[in-house]
Amino acid sequence: MVGLWSENDFLTIDRQQLKRQPEVIRQPLWCNALCTDLVPLPGYHPVSFPYFIAKTMRSLNLIDFREQKVHVLCETRDIPVDCYSYKKMCLTTSIDGRLKVIFVTSDANMQNTVVEEVVLGRYFMKALFSAVNGSQIQASSAVKVRE
Repeated sequence: MVGLWSENDFLTIDRQQLKRQPEVIRQPLWCNALCTDLVPLPGYHPVSFPYFIAKTMRSLNLIDFREQKVHVLCETRDIPVDCYSYKKMCLTTSIDGRLKVIFVTSDANMQNTVVEEVVLGRYFMKALFSAVNGSQIQASSAVKVRE
């Protein structure tokens, strides 16, 4: 998986067939390039749990390799111009076991760098596991952003 810096989309490259054209997974938001981070979710497996989280210029995204889709989890402010580099996001868990995404972005005036966190809904991971296994459980859409 490659997040493109100068374009919106992501590429999947098969290491066993390097001469084959990479598959393109389209980013739904316009002008959302500058992928700084591409991190597998805890429990990642290419068949049984094929999900990554990506931080791009304007959003946090869930990448679903099975469906070849990018889902925007939440939109974020642009990264300040002095902050364009890698390692701007990490995954951790809250005390009650929910997945947290901590990332760097800018303040409202685009002058200062700030750290924000997104706590995903309690059933987010369970719903993803269920989706891969064919169940119809819906993920909680509650996303809480804190600065």
